[in-house]
Amino acid sequence: MTPRVERYAAEAAAKFSTAPERFLPAYALERGDAAARAARREVMCRLRADGFTLKQIGGWLRVDHTTVIYWTSPGRKGRAPRTAKAFPAPERGPTI
Repeated sequence: MTPRVERYAAEAAAKFSTAPERFLPAYALERGDAAARAARREVMCRLRADGFTLKQIGGWLRVDHTTVIYWTSPGRKGRAPRTAKAFPAPERGPTI
């Protein structure tokens, strides 16, 4: 891992109140650890903005390049809450 990746990881970990060891490498992520996921996404986005390739970022973070595409895509703000429904329930008229 390069010094820049380590610096970005430390800054993201501080921002999201977690430790770099919780999200680097990616397989260290625990299910439901939203702070670690947000920090990992922050690192990926910053490296992508610096002009590094998907393969380079994936190699440093030990993830596939398609994972980097997924997490750095525009408009990606994280997971939808589990309570959200894809289709709202139809409105019903008054009951008789």
